[in-house]
Amino acid sequence: MLKDGDTICIASSVAFHSCVKEFPKNIAAADWLLTLGDASGAFCVIASRTGNRYTINGTYYIADNYDFDKNDYNAILPGLTNDAMFKLHSAGVAQAFCIHGEMEMNYVF
Repeated sequence: MLKDGDTICIASSVAFHSCVKEFPKNIAAADWLLTLGDASGAFCVIASRTGNRYTINGTYYIADNYDFDKNDYNAILPGLTNDAMFKLHSAGVAQAFCIHGEMEMNYVF
């Protein structure tokens, strides 16, 4: 609970796993699953109170590297394993890169 005029900042950092038990039928969800797999996320919220009005401004941050594990034979797609992708990257045939982004949310109540 905030007193009138107070502002508070709350930040949390958690790892999450974007995989689902079944391969998604929606192409946008499949893209999310295949590109991220495991990724790191953090959420930062600034909440304030003025009278009976609360304002919450939040930003969700995400960061992920295309990183593949040697000797991980789990399939990314049928016939394509983490190990195979690791070998392509190690040989310089493919290139790992970083994904990052943020999304802002604002609520007043």
